[in-house]
Amino acid sequence: MAARSQVALVLALCAILSQPRGVLAATQVGPEFFPPSATLVNFDVAPDGTPLPNDLVLGDTYAAWGVRFGDNDGVTNWAGIATSLPNRCWGSPDGLRPIDCSFPNGVYGVGAYGFDFVLEALDASGALMLRVAYTDGTAGLFGGDQELGFLGVSSDAPIYAARFSRYWSSQETFGFEIDDLKFLSERPTPAMQGSWGRVKDRYRK
Repeated sequence: MAARSQVALVLALCAILSQPRGVLAATQVGPEFFPPSATLVNFDVAPDGTPLPNDLVLGDTYAAWGVRFGDNDGVTNWAGIATSLPNRCWGSPDGLRPIDCSFPNGVYGVGAYGFDFVLEALDASGALMLRVAYTDGTAGLFGGDQELGFLGVSSDAPIYAARFSRYWSSQETFGFEIDDLKFLSERPTPAMQGSWGRVKDRYRK
């Protein structure tokens, strides 16, 4: 067990250190990072409280809250794993295409729940700030309690786009979805930022 923890710690540190120079402040975070002031997009209702119908293409539905979605990104209430009912978000009806979120004013943290998925945080120029991934180890919804995970990224430099994509990109049988997108418009305090100590604590157990 100790050896596995040490390997996990080394991999986490390598992922941080491998990021391009100048964006090392971007770090992976969990759902606990986001305070009550963070924006929550549950894909169930619009900002005015109107329920969103199945198969709605999102586009600028949440523009008033500071996020826009890609041309094909929509909501679905079919299958998948929801953290809030009834809807989730997908990039295409087959779940194979990415979900593209853009933040015109920039955000300092973004994350969502999902399964077998990848999150890439991008800066104003479209350069990668950090890439994180989650999977239970198998494609499809066969992982039981381990299937659902959370991916989040925070940064002391603004994040202008977040791309969610499927983890198992070499196959086209199983896709992915996300739910309960969260983002933080204000700059995080130092206590909210990742650190060497927090990385060690996360992987020590």
